[in-house]
Amino acid sequence: MKKKVIITALITIVFLVSLLIDLSGFIWIALLTLLVVLSLLLIIWKSVRRKSIKSTLRLFGICFLILMFGILMGLFVPYKQALPNKKLSVSEQIQYIYNSDQSDRKSLKTYIISHNRELVAERDETRLKKIKGIYTDYIDEKIELSEQDKFNLSMIFHHGKTIEDYEIAHKLATELVESNSKIQNVEWLAKATYDRLLLSQGKPQKYGTQH
Repeated sequence: MKKKVIITALITIVFLVSLLIDLSGFIWIALLTLLVVLSLLLIIWKSVRRKSIKSTLRLFGICFLILMFGILMGLFVPYKQALPNKKLSVSEQIQYIYNSDQSDRKSLKTYIISHNRELVAERDETRLKKIKGIYTDYIDEKIELSEQDKFNLSMIFHHGKTIEDYEIAHKLATELVESNSKIQNVEWLAKATYDRLLLSQGKPQKYGTQH
């Protein structure tokens, strides 16, 4: 009975993590790899000691199935909405769209299911269309943007498709660097946007950030 309760609890935890954490698929793969390595070491150790390895194999099988359940769960969890479905302030809209952009790129299903890559590309277009309107309002001085807003917008434009998108991404990131912004990764973003801009123009990248 106690064993069943523990297994049920583990499955529940894996289920919830798979639903709530974008990187869950990669986490389960990492844990599965660690489980295999540790299990092999334990089997070798028990073999040398001439001890039974049945319990080890049984435990490995249970853990393997639980982690595989987590991986499969993540593949079927739907993407979050690309755009907010309620009225938010400009900064809140930008933050939501940024989170959506990042969430798509942290999901294992984006990389192993070809249809999802096409879906993410469509979602990128939806996000870009929205933030281009916001950026136009900023250029026309209808709204103000915080440093975090600029960083978020730069990252989203960085995932655009055109030279103009990359120019805007680099412009925003450069503004932050020149203002000595303390936002994490802003210097990397300035380099990455510049490299992507160069590549879009058929030129070699300068900093080697694009792979």
